[in-house]
Formats: sequence, structure tokens, C-alpha cells
Amino acid sequence: MKFGISVCAVVALISSVSAQTIADVLRTNANGGAQFPSIAKTAALAATHPEWGTPGTKTLIISTDAGLGTGTDPGFLFTDKIALKWETDAKYNVLHDTTENPICVYDNYNSGFTLHFRTGMEDLVALAVLPASNGYVYVLPGPLTKLKPVTTVLTKNANLGVGAFVNLIERAGLTNTVNNLQNVTFLVPNDTAIIAAQARINALTVPQLQYVIAHHILNVPLYSNIFNPTPYTNLNGVQLPATSGPNAAGEFSNSIGGAQLMIPNDLTTVNGPAQAIRSVIIPDNIPANAAFPSVLPGNQLTPATTAAATTAAATTAKAAATTAAGTSAATVTNAANTTPAAQKTGGSSVLKSSSLLLFASIMIVFLA
Repeated sequence: MKFGISVCAVVALISSVSAQTIADVLRTNANGGAQFPSIAKTAALAATHPEWGTPGTKTLIISTDAGLGTGTDPGFLFTDKIALKWETDAKYNVLHDTTENPICVYDNYNSGFTLHFRTGMEDLVALAVLPASNGYVYVLPGPLTKLKPVTTVLTKNANLGVGAFVNLIERAGLTNTVNNLQNVTFLVPNDTAIIAAQARINALTVPQLQYVIAHHILNVPLYSNIFNPTPYTNLNGVQLPATSGPNAAGEFSNSIGGAQLMIPNDLTTVNGPAQAIRSVIIPDNIPANAAFPSVLPGNQLTPATTAAATTAAATTAKAAATTAAGTSAATVTNAANTTPAAQKTGGSSVLKSSSLLLFASIMIVFLA
């Protein structure tokens, strides 16, 4: 169920600058207001969170008491990096907590000032915005849950067409492995793309499938609001070219490795963001001894549990695969455009999806 936010009500709340701190605002509004019910549970926590009452630039995202139910998790998210002022700030932002971990995506692109706060597990619309002298409090109808592993998030969002990739991860025996990664980005082919590529996928051995899955994992967390048309390195050590601009249909789009980014995007996970793509990226030259890399090229956590097929030999396989992919004479096909892979680092064949969804938003980073 979606909860809208009244334009007049929000403007009324925002228009007067409050002399109260966030802690004071919580106590004053503990019993609720015209737009939201009681927030007494969170208000009671102010005494144990002195940072809510100190000067600065802060945003506190909370749930109503009804949304919290009988659970013990207080369900709030707090950042002292930005005072998110909805009417003047960027329309899209990835909010980080005090330890610089991504916590949720803020989306104000819809008409009527509908303020969405999204994670990989939910999409909630603000009931009210409470201004304070040191920032803002956003009241949601429920809590934003803590970040979950990527396979949990993709399964949760299977209705958006990203569930089939989990089946490939399971078939490759990599569920524990990918769920133990950190600081990565998952390029998730949508279900239509996987169906279109099913014949080639079925022809892969388990180690080869592991290699293909690693090809879809970047070694940095890449959110859409920081996308740049520069190559990104995947866990196989292969650089995938990135482009930004009009596609064959004249619509703006971003692509990585020849695969077009699409909605859903920026699904937050404990491992890093998951970005849907409309193609499966299968390298033309997969080494016979390919597997998921046992030594990762960046600051990712070396998985505590790996598939049986992942051995020390994967390091040699990765080096061979990087060389082979970098010198491949394959072509990258995207819509009606065919570009020789010799012009791109890490050439690969991209199997197209028939999905019509396009990732067409230019995101703006707001710097506090």
C-alpha cells in the first residue's frame, strides 16, 4: 500500500524554520500529527542518542509506532552527512549512514512531491517531513529494514523480473560466495534476457557458469547517481566499457559491457547495489579451466565459503581469461548498433533481451 504526502501539508511543515533540534522535534510530535500517527517509540530514544540534539547537518528517517509493531528493532536510519531538504535538494540520492554505508535511496521524481525511500527490500513513501534546526526528520509508515544479501534481495524483487539470476547463482553453487562479497555491484540480467540466452547458458559447465557470473560483478559499488562512461573492472579482472548517451531509439541510456542498464536499479544489498541489465554478458573465449576467482581484484571480502569448483587454479584461469577477453575479436551488439570489440576492452557477445524498459534517468549527486 502506498501512502501519499499532501503538497499543502508538506509545504506547511517545511515553510517555518524550527528552532528545535531533531531530538526536540521528536518529543514535540511524539503523539503524532495531522499527517502521521504516534512516533513515541522513536521519541523515547532521543535520550540515548545525544547526536540528535547537537548542531550539524543531519537527516533522521523513522517509522510510526504502528509501522514498528511489536518488534524490538527501532527501525530508524540516521546520517550526519546531509540535511536532506526535499524541496531544493537533488531529486535522487543515495543516503549513507554515519559509517558511510549506503542505507537507502531517496527518490523525489514522481509528481505531487511523493517522497520515496527505497532499499532492496521495500519502497516506502513519506507521511510527513519535520524540519529541525539541525536537519530534518522523515516519517515513514514503516521501518527501512537492514541491508540483506543479494540473493535475498533479488528473490524479494522477483516480480520486477530479476529473480532468474538467483537460479543461475544457485546452479553454479555460488550462493554463499556472492552473499559474502562486499563493495561490489551486481549487473543482473533480467528474466527476459536469461530466457533469450538459455541455450548458451545451458551449454556452460558449472565452472564456466561461475566465470560468467563473476563477469557480471563489478569490483566497486556503482550507484546510478555516480555512473561515469569509463571502463569498470569485474571480478574476472576484465574491464567492461561503459557508455552514456542516446541509444538506437534516440532515448538516453547507460550501458556497461554492451548491456543496457534498466529498471529496477540501485537495489541496495549488504554486498553493494544490484543493477538490472537487459542482456546476458557471455565472453566469447571462456577458458576451459575457468571458475569463480579465488583471489579478488579489489577490496572485496574473500568469500568464507566457496564452491567446490573454486580452487587456487582459478587465479591462473583469471589471468588467462583476462588476456583472452582483451584480445578477442568479438562484437558487442546493442540494439541496432554493432561495434567491433577491438575498440572496447574486454570484448564479449551480448545476448539481447526483448524487454522494453529503459534506464533513462540522469542522476544528480547532491553534495552537502
